Amino acid sequence: MKRAHVRFPERRKVALLIQTSSDWSRQIIQGIADYALEQGGWDFWIEFRGLQEQLRLPASWNGHGTICRLADARIQQSILQRKLPAVNVSWLGKHSTKIPKVISDERACARLAADFFLQKGFRSCGYIGPDPTLKYLPTIENEFQELIEQSEGVCFQFPYYELTKEDDYEKQQKRLKEWLRELPKPVALLVWSSKVGREVATVCVNHHLEIPDQVAILSIEHDPL
Repeated sequence: MKRAHVRFPERRKVALLIQTSSDWSRQIIQGIADYALEQGGWDFWIEFRGLQEQLRLPASWNGHGTICRLADARIQQSILQRKLPAVNVSWLGKHSTKIPKVISDERACARLAADFFLQKGFRSCGYIGPDPTLKYLPTIENEFQELIEQSEGVCFQFPYYELTKEDDYEKQQKRLKEWLRELPKPVALLVWSSKVGREVATVCVNHHLEIPDQVAILSIEHDPL
């Protein structure tokens, strides 16, 4: 009698071109890993990278597809050249048939924030978005401002930059302090990330602006750290 050979299906090889430095990105990776486990397991290619570090596929890597944060045109070019199936999980990058987006609804995020503030009685609001050089579309800002103004409120904006030089950082902190002091109180702020929210909260505490009675802060991309 011949012994039967059991054939196992080939495991999928998937590249995760997603930075690992934030809680948001790690939750994305965890969700992908959980799904892959339900499917019998995938072989992942992943590198530990920060938000501003470039992600890239090894020249020798040969897999079935990639799930990416399309924050760099070079990533897109590499994916298209290799003709890899790909899904983009970032608000950055264009939605296309070649690299579709699977993302949270930006307008819905803005509506949730605006509705929350308006229900709390705020009519003076502010928005601090991402660094303009990152080239995110102003979808959340525009939707949030429109909803606040439709309810006879006012929305102020503060241009925030990711700075590394100490003198530039101090200048921005001074501008932020002056901006916060001039806002009509009480004011509700929608900020891009918990990092920005922490900086705003620090300025408020150091200059005797009470949170949340005078300045309420809500973060779009939450990071518990």
